[in-house]
Amino acid sequence: MFYFDKNNKNVLYCDNRVIDEKLCDGRKLEIKPDMLVDFTSLPFQNESFYHVVFDPPHLYQLGKTSWMSKKYGVLPKDWKPYVEQGFKECWRVLKLNGTLV
Repeated sequence: MFYFDKNNKNVLYCDNRVIDEKLCDGRKLEIKPDMLVDFTSLPFQNESFYHVVFDPPHLYQLGKTSWMSKKYGVLPKDWKPYVEQGFKECWRVLKLNGTLV
């Protein structure tokens, strides 16, 4: 949801899924990352970025095919270590004095 300008060459949009479908109300849902990655194991060198936006899923009790699940993703039931590892990866790839949102 943070990725407003998909043509901005200064942004690298990563997600772990690709979705292109019409929702039940007729709206189009398109998740088309520049790279497919797992945020718990980012494929970047240490201190690669000046700015990182970390927006993991926020819910873990959703049906796999629900609208919320498709749009925002779903955390595993044991989500705390998963999100903790994601934060560790964000800090690892962030340059000194960079910003993490």
